[in-house]
Amino acid sequence: MGSGWRVLSQLYVAVKGLFRHKGAVFWIIVFPILFYTLMVAIWGSPSYQPVSLGVVNEDKGDGYYNFSKILLDTMNESHLFRIHYYNSTVEMVNAIRRGKVSVGILIPEDFSENITQVRPATLHLYYTRSPWSSYDTGVVSGFISRFSESLRSRALNISLQYALQYIPENMTRRVREWYGFVEKPVRIVNTSYTPEMLATKEGIRAFYAIGMIGVEILFIGLSAGVFAIIDMKREGTLSLLLSSPMRSWEAFISLTLEVLYGVAISALAVLLFSLPLGASYHLTMGQALALITLLLVGTLFTIGLGLILAPLARSQEAAMAIVNGLAFPIMFIGGLVIPDFVLPAYLRSFAKYYPLSMSIKAVRDMTIYNATPREALVEAWPAVLATVVVYLLGFVLFNKLVAQAAEE
Repeated sequence: MGSGWRVLSQLYVAVKGLFRHKGAVFWIIVFPILFYTLMVAIWGSPSYQPVSLGVVNEDKGDGYYNFSKILLDTMNESHLFRIHYYNSTVEMVNAIRRGKVSVGILIPEDFSENITQVRPATLHLYYTRSPWSSYDTGVVSGFISRFSESLRSRALNISLQYALQYIPENMTRRVREWYGFVEKPVRIVNTSYTPEMLATKEGIRAFYAIGMIGVEILFIGLSAGVFAIIDMKREGTLSLLLSSPMRSWEAFISLTLEVLYGVAISALAVLLFSLPLGASYHLTMGQALALITLLLVGTLFTIGLGLILAPLARSQEAAMAIVNGLAFPIMFIGGLVIPDFVLPAYLRSFAKYYPLSMSIKAVRDMTIYNATPREALVEAWPAVLATVVVYLLGFVLFNKLVAQAAEE
């Protein structure tokens, strides 16, 4: 029997036994589907949480010149705020301290009067000084700034119409330009594009589906490498290997194919499950081939890494501790579950350079941003290089572990 038949026969035995273990079925199919469902339920649809805003309105304005009412009605109609009214500043500040509202506004009694008399009007802003409140504070401040700009534009327009009555006709163009500059010295021309990730339901769900495949590659490949010799001893295949014509490199190839089979089943399950939930993928044949290549690169890297760590696993319990101790943190700080740009700066570099993360990012760039296969592969070339080194080193250590087992 040739090497090819020995590899395939070993793979057949492994695959046949794979689905006999309920644990394997759970981790390869059930777990990624459950975890993906959880991620979609939490983050799967773009949404905005209104800012909880406290208001104490002491303004004495009335009727048409009640500018506090105009401001608050505009804020309410924008659906950006959930407004809570308080009778005193003390009451509002206590609500901020207890976390009932994130930002508070005190509108003084002379607010409308000052605007009507073309005098600067003051608003008092209250908030907790914390990273969590900075976004809400920015939304409130930005909205008030836009309201202020609207008032300024209105006042300048009235002033311009009045001034034009007394300005020579040959100067009106220059005067209009001057008023336009005072109103808005710098104008912004907006050009928008439809974002494909984290702004549309389809993009978000595709993003997390690809990430879930990365998680499965991480766990399956790392576990296979770390547990390789331990499982072979436990299942008796190591003694058969040592007493048969099968060589260690053939067993290594069989191990790799077994992992690839498990990853393929898991990836297919996630992709098929994600489609009814709204995930959208647009791949050309070239992108599909590049996707398979990149997932292969990520899988081979994790197998090699697991085999490098295998000598540290003297028992099944130690192997489990190694896998979980590495895989769970990497799952979050590697940009697989949490987008890398959300991570703190000191962790972002890990997600940027970890080979599996690089491969998954390149896959996302193709499936979500429509990057070309060449762009994706060029982006991931350091991961390819690292995978070659780590996988070959894992092969060397696998042979060494098999030789040590033979001596024992």
